[in-house]
Amino acid sequence: MNYYPGPVVTRYEYEPAPGIRLSKISSLADDIALRMRSNAIRIIAPLPNKGLVGFEIPNKNRKTVYLRALVERDEFFNLESPLAFALGVDTAGNPVYADLSNMPHLLIAGSTGSGKSVCINTIITSIIFRNKPEQVRFVLIDPKRIELSLYEGIPHLLLPVVKDRKLAVEVLKKAVKWMDYRYKLFAKETARDIFSYNEKMVKSGGEPIPYLVIIIDEFADLIITTGREIEEPLARLAQMARAVGIHLIVATQRPSVDVITGMIKANFPVRIAFKVPSRVDSKTILDDGGAEKLLGRGDMLFIPPGTSEKVRIHGPLITEEETKKISRTLTRHYLIKIVKSYFYLEPQKAVEIVEELMDENLYLPFIRVDEPGLNELEEKTTEFLCEYLELEPQAVKEKMNEIRNNYYRKIPEMTEIPLSETEEEVGFEEGEWDPMLEEAARAVILEGKASATLLQRRLKLGFARAARVIDQLEQLGIIGPQEGTKPRKVLIKLEDLEKIFRKERD
Repeated sequence: MNYYPGPVVTRYEYEPAPGIRLSKISSLADDIALRMRSNAIRIIAPLPNKGLVGFEIPNKNRKTVYLRALVERDEFFNLESPLAFALGVDTAGNPVYADLSNMPHLLIAGSTGSGKSVCINTIITSIIFRNKPEQVRFVLIDPKRIELSLYEGIPHLLLPVVKDRKLAVEVLKKAVKWMDYRYKLFAKETARDIFSYNEKMVKSGGEPIPYLVIIIDEFADLIITTGREIEEPLARLAQMARAVGIHLIVATQRPSVDVITGMIKANFPVRIAFKVPSRVDSKTILDDGGAEKLLGRGDMLFIPPGTSEKVRIHGPLITEEETKKISRTLTRHYLIKIVKSYFYLEPQKAVEIVEELMDENLYLPFIRVDEPGLNELEEKTTEFLCEYLELEPQAVKEKMNEIRNNYYRKIPEMTEIPLSETEEEVGFEEGEWDPMLEEAARAVILEGKASATLLQRRLKLGFARAARVIDQLEQLGIIGPQEGTKPRKVLIKLEDLEKIFRKERD
């Protein structure tokens, strides 16, 4: 009847003669593949709303679809939703854009090398292209510690990239509390959703709240190690978070039933399947076969919101080098503002310092020091800044510590419900020193004052444990006694700390 050439496949449409059964046509897929000298023929029987059968046959010369070509189009910039993104092109080569706020959550699955990580990068890049950090913020959870680390430092993040599995669970639990907090805010303003709440805030001169996109890469690793502990907060967010502007994107390369459980599938009706090894895996994601016939490298089946029909789309390519350039450019501009503000510098000098820090890869200690090798990097950064700004090491470390604690701008929910590493308190025998005591001592000396709240914020401790550490610091003579509501005074210098703990160890 007709054919539609696209960048990756060509779709042929065929009207079967009366009396020909569709099952007979579908069973000929392998014979047609043999005749066409292809290994990935996909038969759509029937084509939705057409009364025809479709044959999708791979092109001999495959064309690459680039993200740049999609985001430079007028349609992309004319999209109203802040969470709209470029998904790719259809089989005829027409651009396809999707809106996360309509989904409202997205499940992505596919084997290694199928284009899953590139898809996540295109979604993040599309959204940050069109939004300021005040409009959209991201929480990135990356147990693999590689894929999403490229975005470390961009102002659109809400907190450093979460790489620890236990912390990932706590972040999701806190996100549930942030969701509840937003519902209370909305009830107070009689707003039905984030759009009407922000509209009221703009009219009344208040501060609008940003959309929050939580992205989990390699969900299989989390659910195998944490089980129901992560599934429960995830399900709650999936069921209720849409109205308050919190959206989830969950990706996995292991689409088995123990990972994509019934609870997950029920709450993620919009799904993307990249190439998978078998029909069983395809049925787990899509409730139907087809994903095993895909070509890989960005070839996907997409179930749009409000329908169960699968749409074949070819995802756009954004290279790792391009992602790094975008991330470093955003980080550079943001870090220049921060360094200028905290060190009271002239604009040109701030630019020079940040350029040097970025070139030498010494900027990460401004963001986090909780990873192997970053403490040594912090020493190099301190040495560089001492020489460049002619400041004492102690003064530089204090400033860096202050920047680190305030690098990502907090949203109101985080002020009301701070993020803590664990909600469980660790039990100790009477007279036993807390394992975090030495680190706590360093933190209060660098800060120049001590309080339980400070330790909660710096070391991610619960309140009861932080209060116990404060008592132990007083017992060792590191800090003074309580003076009403004032923070306690620090009584020793950093160089005396090692002597105290050496004596205690002996």
